Amino acid sequence: MRPVLMNPTPGYAIPDAMTTRTKIIMDGLNDFGIPLLAGNGTTTGTYATAQVLDLMAQLTVQNNGADKWSGLPQKTADFINALIAYFSTNDNVKYGNARGALIDNYGEYCSYCGMPVQDSSLAVEHCLPKQVFPSQMLYYTNFFLSCPTCNSYKGAKPTWSESYNWANMYNGTPTNLTDVMNGGMQRQVWPNTGTITWAGLPVVYFNASAGSRLSDNSALDFNNRMVGINRNIVVAKIVGFAQPIAVVAQVGTNSGGNSPDKPKLQAMEDNFIDIVQLNQYEMDNYSDRRVTNRTVAWLNCITSLSNLQRFTPGSEGWNLMLGQIFQTAKNAGFFEIWSWIFYMVSGPAVNPSIYLLFRSVSCDPGQPLYYFPGTNINNLPIL
Repeated sequence: MRPVLMNPTPGYAIPDAMTTRTKIIMDGLNDFGIPLLAGNGTTTGTYATAQVLDLMAQLTVQNNGADKWSGLPQKTADFINALIAYFSTNDNVKYGNARGALIDNYGEYCSYCGMPVQDSSLAVEHCLPKQVFPSQMLYYTNFFLSCPTCNSYKGAKPTWSESYNWANMYNGTPTNLTDVMNGGMQRQVWPNTGTITWAGLPVVYFNASAGSRLSDNSALDFNNRMVGINRNIVVAKIVGFAQPIAVVAQVGTNSGGNSPDKPKLQAMEDNFIDIVQLNQYEMDNYSDRRVTNRTVAWLNCITSLSNLQRFTPGSEGWNLMLGQIFQTAKNAGFFEIWSWIFYMVSGPAVNPSIYLLFRSVSCDPGQPLYYFPGTNINNLPIL
């Protein structure tokens, strides 16, 4: 996953006031003692947004994780569902208003799978889901960007029980809503988690025909070439195999070493892969092309590096070719594929280091042709 920095001043803010004509919302706010702001008529209600979000937090606690708000009286459940719908669609007060700030912050890439999504399909995705923790549905710190597939798989996860159980296991028994939400945020890797974001989720390569992992030497051989795509499965000529084989680039896990935190870190990585089904692929499922496109990016990177070998390292032609490769990476997305392969083939004796050059320009807003917005260079290793 590409490690990112969240902009502390994103240019998005929750409006101080919300205005509604929806009777169920106005009646519900009145029932819970949320007053109208001054100057309101009888058919339109304007309320302090912060007070409404605080009320949603109180009702979340009262519901205690019950599915579909069944822990609340039906009238109250209908009321909170109406509020969720309001904050999802109202032109003035909705989480979708953060989309522009998020694109400026992170670029037009899915924060989870890394694919470029350069249209309105790029969704504002909630870390803590709005259907479980609605009081957080307008906060920028609860947002990332997601492609439709990752967004669909993630859905209303982590659930209340998943969040509670993680907090209970690692932080002590939760005693309030914040404790539960902290559990939900801590139970998986997020793009801004830290060094684990990149180093803990390495790319691994498989011979999909045999169901066995390829060695790094085999997978990264510059003579490998893509043959084509057959029914959503990438076929490639891989060094060491007489005939082309089906191949797949997967996301693995690699954290902890001998650290006493290894089981926790492993669980966080596994939870991330599971929550968006990052390694899911099916032969004839053309609605989910994430693994296919990731695998194509791997082989395109290998071919690009093979072409680069025709030039003397550090020469004008080499620099021009490398710049084109970096520009291709920006447009193709999958930062973690390109950076991981550059890292693997750029050992300490390689001079100049392709990886270190990419690490520099991909994190530099002064290099717009190569820049992946928001990438946290401090979470990328130095050889």
